[in-house]
Amino acid sequence: SQLNTVHMDLLMSHRFEADSPVGKIERCARIAARSHISEPSSETAEAPILIADSEDLEGALVARLANHIASSSDGGVAVLFRARSSKSADGVRHALTANGVAYFDGLFDENGAEFASFNELCLELLEKQTCNGSITSRKAGCLIDEMIATTRSATFSFVEAYVLLLNAFKRQLSAEFRSIDSAERYDLLYRTFSDRSLRNAAAYLDTRVSLMTVHAAKGLEWSTVIIPDMHQYGFPSGRFCYECAVKSKASYTVDLKHCLIRNSSELSPGYEDELNTFYVAVSRARERLYFVVSHSRITTANQSNNTLMSCLLSISGLKLRYFDDVRYAWNDGWKS
Repeated sequence: SQLNTVHMDLLMSHRFEADSPVGKIERCARIAARSHISEPSSETAEAPILIADSEDLEGALVARLANHIASSSDGGVAVLFRARSSKSADGVRHALTANGVAYFDGLFDENGAEFASFNELCLELLEKQTCNGSITSRKAGCLIDEMIATTRSATFSFVEAYVLLLNAFKRQLSAEFRSIDSAERYDLLYRTFSDRSLRNAAAYLDTRVSLMTVHAAKGLEWSTVIIPDMHQYGFPSGRFCYECAVKSKASYTVDLKHCLIRNSSELSPGYEDELNTFYVAVSRARERLYFVVSHSRITTANQSNNTLMSCLLSISGLKLRYFDDVRYAWNDGWKS
């Protein structure tokens, strides 16, 4: 028999209170993703944005902001990039390392050869140390310790990230899966490494700052999220911006600063993907959300070009509140 179902639209994420600043931004992004920006938003949301002169300085600014928030408040901070190859990501890494800030560098390729080799190494150790498809809680902890030691001696580019995830997975096993039986524990270990899904343990990382792509951040949340590269060819992606600005000429420039969509109906389906990705990014934040952009970017031809602010920052209802390095009261002893 047929079910008498009724279509329902959820007007607000259950994670946000009605007057939450982040919740308001999330609702503006959700309306835009649903309507391709054409539908006026009933919501008005203020979003803080910080501006740097270049991508290198943008990276340093993002790192300093992340460290400032992580040091002065509870909860973790995530810096979410549209792409792993972001040039500002190198600036973030350099500044965090130079100032002795521990962080999780999750900008590795989960479909790449190195991550595959790392998971194969863990599977080999699992198969050597277990029998009959079962493993006790104590032996599972010892096994992960062995995985950590073996990984440290390997030559992986992201060895520290893998070690941090293994430690997080060990904590997750103790917290979430302590009471499962030995066979279920073995299946969980096997699936985690055969499916290359170790990143699911990221919620148990003990670092206060995490660098990840928006795609990898799906299903995760942080108290604070910082989204860099909010310029044309940054977020949205370079490929989409080329199709939009050069091929279809569906965008236009306002005051030589802002890139706006002329007519969303002229765009490829990739526009919907960019809006949905933007929604995923902003909805990872529970309490605070920051956008960061630079005045210039380095092109693939290694030339410095002035940037246009992303069209995604022009969605209906979103109002930008500008900050800069001079006005921000850091007081954190950060080295220049």
